[in-house]
Amino acid sequence: MVATPYVRLDRALIVARIPLLEDKGVLWFRRQERNIIRARFISTFWNAHAFVIHVGAEETPDSIIEKLLSLGYERTPNVERTGTCTKRGGIVMVVPINTGQILHVECTHRTITSIWTGEKISAHSKTTAHEKKFTGLVAGDYVVHRDHGIGRWNGTLDRNGTRYFAIAYAPPQGRTEADMLYVPESAIEKLTPYIGFRSPTVHRLGTTTWERTVKKTSHDAALFARALLESHARRELASRHSIHIDHHADHLLASGASFNRTRAQNRVISEIFHDMTHARPMNRLLIGDVGFGKTEAALAAALQMALTGAQVAILVPTTVLAEQHAETFASRLAEFPVRTARLSRLENTKEEHAVIKGIANGSIDICIGTHRMLSSDVQWKKLGLLIIDEEQRFGVKVKETLKTLASACDVLTMSATPLPRTLSMAISDLTSMSALDEAPKGRIAPHTFVLPYSGEIVTTAIKTEIDRGGQVYVLANHIRKMADYMKELSATLPRVQCNILHGQLHETEIARVMHEFRAGHIQVLISTTIIENGIDLANANTLIVRDASLLGLAEAHQLRGRIGRGNVESFAYFFYPRRLTAHASPTDPMQVLAYLDKKETPKSLQRLDVLEQTQFLGAGADIAYRDLEMRGAGNVLGREQSGSAGQVGLHLYTQLLEEAVKTLRGKK
Repeated sequence: MVATPYVRLDRALIVARIPLLEDKGVLWFRRQERNIIRARFISTFWNAHAFVIHVGAEETPDSIIEKLLSLGYERTPNVERTGTCTKRGGIVMVVPINTGQILHVECTHRTITSIWTGEKISAHSKTTAHEKKFTGLVAGDYVVHRDHGIGRWNGTLDRNGTRYFAIAYAPPQGRTEADMLYVPESAIEKLTPYIGFRSPTVHRLGTTTWERTVKKTSHDAALFARALLESHARRELASRHSIHIDHHADHLLASGASFNRTRAQNRVISEIFHDMTHARPMNRLLIGDVGFGKTEAALAAALQMALTGAQVAILVPTTVLAEQHAETFASRLAEFPVRTARLSRLENTKEEHAVIKGIANGSIDICIGTHRMLSSDVQWKKLGLLIIDEEQRFGVKVKETLKTLASACDVLTMSATPLPRTLSMAISDLTSMSALDEAPKGRIAPHTFVLPYSGEIVTTAIKTEIDRGGQVYVLANHIRKMADYMKELSATLPRVQCNILHGQLHETEIARVMHEFRAGHIQVLISTTIIENGIDLANANTLIVRDASLLGLAEAHQLRGRIGRGNVESFAYFFYPRRLTAHASPTDPMQVLAYLDKKETPKSLQRLDVLEQTQFLGAGADIAYRDLEMRGAGNVLGREQSGSAGQVGLHLYTQLLEEAVKTLRGKK
């Protein structure tokens, strides 16, 4: 018998116990779960017959039981069959008809603190590192066997005292039943979860298709590895004087903050300091979700480099972010003998010349700037550290231009969702990688909704946020249509104060609008992606994206990071164009699901899927890995972001890339 693993969940769907739905079966619900969750916002039927619970929601065991009873569930002493529920202290146990498994919901202080399903693993059970990779898998998820290819996870089972992992492969020719492979626990290292394209090809056992795929992918990885090694050979051979770390200065810097550094921040800063004390220049990628404290790490590194007499260049993508960083660095470093400056479009000609002169003569220690710092008239006297913030916003050419300014300088690249190329380099040990994986105390992940556009939902979402005293971002990338959007909003919510923000406005107008928004005079900001970086406002906790299909994955995640900056519940709505025909009735529950099952373009559908699946704190690293597989590792010497990683999955592709790097290094 297949054993059900203990799985923790961020959210869970429970559908009503009525004849229409009880006849559907667990597999049908598994395929339709995402659509049902979205359908609750456009269908009165699904709104009344589906209940989603999530960690962090304000609920009590009694309120959950009450909702379950209203959905037709039966309260019993024990939950031994589908459609029953019970309460034991602060835990509600229910067997939803859509899963058939016991769902445990734990509440503390009127809040859902944890959700899990399946059989709980004993606290004394030992779980290997390999087994942890499969903790979150459910039947039907894709997995990769190194020797046999891509199959579907079918749980675990015990035979004669040995634990096996059951993998279903495509049926042999002429048969309809899946071919099963049982992998013993001793061979678990050959299995890895597959995260990539939504529907990869499931292979047949005993054919040469998988062997040919791996051979071709190995060849591609070898070419990629050679290009990476050649590109980084110069930095590998470069050297510079090691830096002495002034721990007393770092302690003063930390004590001057309005917050305590997290354990993850302390670990990452120690890793950066360790690199800076070596003779070989640092080349480190720092992954940290929006608001997790990457700026603090940059401050610590910049201060240490500046105290040695070397200069620091901090490259940022927008003037808005340059302004914010300049204020932060100037404030935090005011007590230290270092001089900071800013170089962007915000400076007038006189100020600009003064900054360029200070960079050339060495009187400016730290300069925060946009692409303006790449101009030929900017000459550094002694550049020791280059920090690239939000690296996914820059092209390879831009970053390489800066690196050539001083081949022996330290490089710290920071991102919430690094480009696949950069991430693949870090994975294959060509770049060191650090991860800020601990959220600041009190932060709550935004609730993310992906659904077809609805003016009614937009109005309700804005009104709800305004009524609780908050502010709203409305993303609308069509500048010419912004005035019309504002008229629509004023017609439905006449008392709401709104304004427009985009990059074609004059710099002084951008600064004015942002100042009024920060001050609370503007309740709804209709903007382009100019808000993606640099605006940190705890009172804005609703984001509405009118057409999410136009956004890249990293861009969408960055936008989601504009909200949820404090300890208030926040909501992100990613809409896509509605394609419901006039004769299709949204009141028919099955027709609604059929409509929602219609696909946008494959790539946009993948991006929207990932957004909905990663609505938790620290999702940036997860999104970067997913992006790596969806777009491929790419060619480090070109601009392409397509590759062969999706053919075999991230884990195996990375392994092949690492093997290729080791082989080439061995030859050298």
